[in-house]
Amino acid sequence: MMLSRWERQSLQEIEQHLQAEDPRLAVMLERAKSARTRRWLRRGYDAVVVLAVLLAGLCLALGEVGSGFAAGAVAVLVFHWRRRRFPLRRRWAWPSDTRPVPGSDESFP
Repeated sequence: MMLSRWERQSLQEIEQHLQAEDPRLAVMLERAKSARTRRWLRRGYDAVVVLAVLLAGLCLALGEVGSGFAAGAVAVLVFHWRRRRFPLRRRWAWPSDTRPVPGSDESFP
């Protein structure tokens, strides 16, 4: 469903008022929208890699070695692009001040 010109202008005015009144909320909403976009893009990369690997396996099983290696190369290339665009984040790390010093007598509680 397309919005009319008047509706789009009204939404833009609402956005401008929101940014003026509560800039922190506006930033939070924008980050949430961009996080959804990034999530779908990562899933797209993952889907292409999985399909290329399956295609490579099928081609190799059918004796199409060249096509199998080409599909495998596509999988590796897309996987590399995904890793460069969305680097792995550490989900957990020691806080800098609580890491035990190697060789010390401190033990975990």
